[in-house]
Amino acid sequence: LPGRIAGLYPFSYYLLLVYILLIILWFIRCIQYKNELMNVHYMISFVLIMFTVDTFIRYIGLKVFNSTGIRNQVLTIISLLSGALTRTIARYLTLMITMG
Repeated sequence: LPGRIAGLYPFSYYLLLVYILLIILWFIRCIQYKNELMNVHYMISFVLIMFTVDTFIRYIGLKVFNSTGIRNQVLTIISLLSGALTRTIARYLTLMITMG
């Protein structure tokens, strides 16, 4: 990997682990309070899953780039699209929560 993105490789790995741990804890709490869930809780779950998938795709792209020395165009495009979609849905969720 080039020097300016070399730090993203281990960071993406640890971020992925944190997201997986957060999803596990979130779903445990959702199961505990399954009778009191609202639509916003389902949206938060969806956003957490999307952030995890986005981080996983980014990690795989960096792993392939690190092992081959060539960026995989398909993974790069999928990563860019999933990142944009994830950020859009997260902003929508933020707007939905703040407006009530």
